[in-house]
Amino acid sequence: MDSRQAEIYLVFTLATLFIVAILLYFVFRIIQKQQQLMRVQRQVVKVEMATLEKERARIASDLHDDIGPLLAAIKYRVAVVAPDTERDQKELDLCTDHLNEAIVRLRQVTHNLLPATLERRGLVEAIQDLAASTEQLHPLKIELITDLRVPLSKESEIHLYRVVQEGLANCIQHAAATCFQIKLTADRRALSLQLIDNGIGITKKVPADAHRGRGIAGFRNRATMLGGQFTIDSEPEKGTVLTFVIPK
Repeated sequence: MDSRQAEIYLVFTLATLFIVAILLYFVFRIIQKQQQLMRVQRQVVKVEMATLEKERARIASDLHDDIGPLLAAIKYRVAVVAPDTERDQKELDLCTDHLNEAIVRLRQVTHNLLPATLERRGLVEAIQDLAASTEQLHPLKIELITDLRVPLSKESEIHLYRVVQEGLANCIQHAAATCFQIKLTADRRALSLQLIDNGIGITKKVPADAHRGRGIAGFRNRATMLGGQFTIDSEPEKGTVLTFVIPK
């Protein structure tokens, strides 16, 4: 190789390295921008979720402190009324029944907005209470399998409880299932939550979001909030498995 060829080869090599360096720079900048965008999106979702939970707590407090005593007062006033006829007594009894039903439903709504058990005794007992109250209202057998012994942050408990709550609601509304299984396990690396039903599953012709409303998007958002992953596995007539893996 003469000196002229050596110069050409050197120039070609330097030009190639320069182009590769530029490409690597732009690739790095794109990755950096994507990571920055993901951080911003995660922060936006975090603020939205926190705002939602705060609003739920406010509404639950208003219902409990204002509407609850009002219904109790009305029930008391109805109870002390002295009816003149048997027909009046029947009407009063009917009013009392309606008031009792309204009080029960108010408690259910308040519990769904802000479960007291979650605040007092933690995630597992809150899920147990949710399962028990759901079984009383719907023909659905619910099984909780857990070996969770590690303490969780309050934020994680709220997100995981909302996931189970939304999963149950979706199952009742869309799945036509008879059994619903909640698996909550943890090891040294991650926490895993699986929601399994034996319902009609999700067809490939229709997107999952169309079957389950905005629940799927909510699941993804909560998984993102916890820095974890969400997957859905479903086949027609073979049920659905929702899996959340949250790193420790």
